Amino acid sequence: MPRYLRKPNLASLKIRGFRSGTNYNVWVTPGIAFFFACLNIGSIQLPMMLHLDSSLSGIIQGTLVLAVLLMQVWQKRRQTVNH
Repeated sequence: MPRYLRKPNLASLKIRGFRSGTNYNVWVTPGIAFFFACLNIGSIQLPMMLHLDSSLSGIIQGTLVLAVLLMQVWQKRRQTVNH
């Protein structure tokens, strides 16, 4: 029987991150999603309450995402230099 037609062995499945050996905390994800949802909802209020442009929340989101990605790249390069 071809491998793709076999039933998967559910006992052998493991929850992993995007890469093998990562230590991402799954329980942080709802908090981060709630934070980004608050930024999106808050962007509607910015022009009315503070007279700021509503695209400011998109700039904050983009900056946070880029900061996290740059930190991951920096940590990976630091690990490769030290080993």
